[in-house]
Amino acid sequence: MFDPLTGKALPYPAPPPAPEPVHQRKITREKWFEIVCVIFLIVGGVGYLAWRNSHAQIPAMAVETLGEAGALAESKAYKPLDRQSLSGRQIAGYTKPLPEFQCFMNLIGAGESLETAIIWLTPRALAPSPSASAMQEAVNEVANIASLLVPSSGEALRKAVRTSEFMGEAKRPYDKGVVGTSDGWKVTYVTYRSFDDLEQPALILLLQTLSAGADPALAEFNRTLYRAIEEGNEVKSALKAL
Repeated sequence: MFDPLTGKALPYPAPPPAPEPVHQRKITREKWFEIVCVIFLIVGGVGYLAWRNSHAQIPAMAVETLGEAGALAESKAYKPLDRQSLSGRQIAGYTKPLPEFQCFMNLIGAGESLETAIIWLTPRALAPSPSASAMQEAVNEVANIASLLVPSSGEALRKAVRTSEFMGEAKRPYDKGVVGTSDGWKVTYVTYRSFDDLEQPALILLLQTLSAGADPALAEFNRTLYRAIEEGNEVKSALKAL
């Protein structure tokens, strides 16, 4: 741009000053609240779609062993992380990078029997905010892998979202839905409304057999697991602390 009188180039206006750190964190939290609300709406519809799309391709029975579940995860491009023993259970970790999220999964079982699957998403950056397409892909990934492990979880997820409650008094406010399936699984769905670091999950989907949830030998394990979810902490570290 030039001055019409002098013919000299006009300087571009200075960029706006960056927000103060405290104000920037507030902006980030508000943006993530909006994003999680969108995730909440997306999951409401994707549960049924995942169930419908996968139901015709796989048996109606849930995967029964850690070996089968691990092979299924690796066939869907999940990378194995580690396998540990805890409270008499085996825990196998997996992860899969997505465009703007990271998907993690812990498969837990007694011996080789699959009892629990924990699937969660963490953002790969707090800013800029993830795109709508990245959110859709990430939520689809969680719903789809859950439906492959436990086919009845697709319909259960849709019901869990529809009946979810807002937990506003928690350290990290979250929406939570819980529903049981006809084949003996409990589905717990959680989305969080604020973020402070990249280790905190954005969404958690927990699949656990009713028998494992009621097993006295797993009482401390389950308390630690659900406490971590309720407080919005990184699940793997909470389990390792046992």
